[in-house]
Amino acid sequence: MTGFQIPDDDDAWTAYRKQVKPLQGRERLFQQEAKKLPKMRDVVISRKEDVSSIFVKPQPLPAKRIRQLRKHDIPIEASIDLHGMTLVKAHLTVMGFVRKAITDGMRCIEIVTGKGDPLRGTGKIRREVPVWLQEATVKMHILHVEESHLTRGGSYLVLLRKDRRY
Repeated sequence: MTGFQIPDDDDAWTAYRKQVKPLQGRERLFQQEAKKLPKMRDVVISRKEDVSSIFVKPQPLPAKRIRQLRKHDIPIEASIDLHGMTLVKAHLTVMGFVRKAITDGMRCIEIVTGKGDPLRGTGKIRREVPVWLQEATVKMHILHVEESHLTRGGSYLVLLRKDRRY
């Protein structure tokens, strides 16, 4: 029984290129004299580093730290108030504020949103702040986000990771 042979990709590409005719008035894009790239089967990819070290693995925050955060035993180093802002302006403000806190080495910040009233159509910023804090640019630096119990849901406490590079 004869088996079906799959042609090599390079051979198939070469055969296809021979069939293609360039448009009139256009220069030929592919030159026969062009440098041949190595075949994929000749390329060896080796990875020396462990992939798991690239990604930050989420770890649960100990209950003691959550209690400290809820009781405000961890000092709030910076706070921002988003009252009266549009969603777009609040988003830019929050992202800039969190990035600045990260670069300044802060540990705990507060984002005041206000409670809002769904019956009046307010409180959109309050609902969006946790989503914004999940964006890839800041997510890896955030350890925990908690609604402040002292403000009855009108602000978020954000615990940032310690910078361990130094």
